[in-house]
Amino acid sequence: APRYLDLIRRRVQRDIGAPKSLTGDQLAALLDRLGEDEISGKRFTDFAAGLNGPADNRDDLMNKTRELFRWRQGIIGRSMNERK
Repeated sequence: APRYLDLIRRRVQRDIGAPKSLTGDQLAALLDRLGEDEISGKRFTDFAAGLNGPADNRDDLMNKTRELFRWRQGIIGRSMNERK
């Protein structure tokens, strides 16, 4: 799951136009400021903590990755609406 987390982190960084020069901690702080998941209330670092460690089982892994995907979709959707 750490690879999936890195993939999503890089995609959101690109999607929002964040500088490539940000450190990992700076980027995580920026992603946290983008907002919470509308359903779970989690921020990016909450998802990162869950995906950096081992999953309990396959269902746990799928739930964690779905939550992160849903968070990304919400963030991108909100940022696209703000641009209009």
